[in-house]
Amino acid sequence: MIEILFFRIGDRVAGVETQYLEEVVHSPGLFPYLPISPYIKEMFVNRGKPIGIIDLSSFVSLNGKAINNDLILLYASDISFGIKINKIVQVRPVSESKIVSPDDNTFLPEELLDSSCKVKRMMIPIISPEKILHHPEIEPLWNNRKI
Repeated sequence: MIEILFFRIGDRVAGVETQYLEEVVHSPGLFPYLPISPYIKEMFVNRGKPIGIIDLSSFVSLNGKAINNDLILLYASDISFGIKINKIVQVRPVSESKIVSPDDNTFLPEELLDSSCKVKRMMIPIISPEKILHHPEIEPLWNNRKI
């Protein structure tokens, strides 16, 4: 069994393994970030440490109005970063038999995904924090430690 945090982004649901979860922050005060990347437009200061906020909706066009109230703070590759979300749906253990290769019909690009999770008849994309950090538009920012 693995534990997945399912969350809404726009009008869609995605997930992330809780092993990457550092903290959930409700209605944080975000600050504009230097315009170095179209995917990192804001930052958050958590316990005196600046954290870049990656906007997954910048990678795709999402239907519905995205009102981002919460942040999921993730930790991977010795880097803390945040993802804006609308709402946490649930945290639940999932059998490894329900985890499959990323579905081609997902709303997020495959280069950001770890896998998909079969929930009832739906396939929910599971993001990979490691792949997000190694995305060609984002990785150079971490390597230069600008965030």
